[in-house]
Amino acid sequence: MKPLLILTVGTGTAGRYSNLASGLVTTVRLHDPERYWLVPSSSPDSIGIADLVREEIGEEAIFVPWSDSDNRSIYCSIEEPDDVISCRTALSAVIAAARKTLKPGQRLVVNPTSGTKQMTAGATLAALELDQEAGGIAFTIGERHDGVVKTGTERVTKIDTRRFMYERRLEHAESFFEAGACQAAAKLLEPFSELSQQKLDVARCLHMWQYQNYEPARQIAARSSAPHLIGLRNYFEQLCREKPAGELRVADMFAGAERLRNWHLTDEALVRYYHTVETAGRVRLWQEHSLQEPFELDAVLAIPGIQPTFANRLRNIARDGRLFLTMALLFEVLHALQDPLAELFLGDKDFQELLRLRNDYLHDGRPARPEKVDALRGKTFHFIEKALPGITTRLPTGLWPTSLADAVTSSVIESASVF
Repeated sequence: MKPLLILTVGTGTAGRYSNLASGLVTTVRLHDPERYWLVPSSSPDSIGIADLVREEIGEEAIFVPWSDSDNRSIYCSIEEPDDVISCRTALSAVIAAARKTLKPGQRLVVNPTSGTKQMTAGATLAALELDQEAGGIAFTIGERHDGVVKTGTERVTKIDTRRFMYERRLEHAESFFEAGACQAAAKLLEPFSELSQQKLDVARCLHMWQYQNYEPARQIAARSSAPHLIGLRNYFEQLCREKPAGELRVADMFAGAERLRNWHLTDEALVRYYHTVETAGRVRLWQEHSLQEPFELDAVLAIPGIQPTFANRLRNIARDGRLFLTMALLFEVLHALQDPLAELFLGDKDFQELLRLRNDYLHDGRPARPEKVDALRGKTFHFIEKALPGITTRLPTGLWPTSLADAVTSSVIESASVF
């Protein structure tokens, strides 16, 4: 498919071997566009050369006028050809108009060779900013005499701007990654997958991991060649094999809460600390009392310490003989079992008050103050250590890469086989 072409037009440089109009005509023919736009400066000489180019090309390609009201306005001319910003503004406008006419699979090429240095710079900047739609930049080169390309020796060289755009995108992606926005980082890199597949894998995988979607995270790591993900494969395998009420899940939840807190996502960290405490209670029920969610109603009612009033509450919330316990009910069951962990929980009113901030946030929309979440973090750390002795010495720290760049140049030094 023939491309679309945008061409800057200068005023020409007098010389024995050069003729600007002729050179521009050759340039148009070398590109062989379906349609083309000419962008001269506002000087009469520049517009005159654009007119000559149009006349010479004739019906070989379709010239697209900027406006039909008068001869001068058929071009989006540059009023200040020695000002880079003015040049960029004009070229950006023409590129935006040309983009609207692109057909699927068609490329838009900007050739900024002719004109002042500022015109060339402005056109290049405009094309780089819109690279994904613009398609590319080309320059007319050839044998030179007195610094000017000799007429009849012109040829076109195209510039691949994707790497430039990729490097800009990568800078932004790294900033998002540093702030914990892995999905946003992945979205930025997706159009450049041929240049960034490993980094894209890392961003996608860690997004799934952070939101505890362990199986998708495992699948991405399993097929990726990113060194850091290769090092994490065993860790994800463990997470996927383990029961939801498992020690590794508790440790991973706490590590995820720590990251959220470090990213200043205070309310998200609050919810994750809450779930860490809740899951630690479920692990205790399983490890010490062989009760696993969904809990069998009859098994819970058989606990000697279950009082009649509490038993009726449990019957009312049971579905098909099974129970899913809230945090409060879970620790009441532990209390009925005379488990010391229940006493640790129920005896700390400040801890319970901090945990209730999660309900204030989720049900009433009231955000928690950072210092309150810091306090909850300390009490959660102490609680899981009591619930699962030694767990705080085996937290999966150091497994999250410091950057996308690090993740594709180094692997996890020690596998997270800590449980």
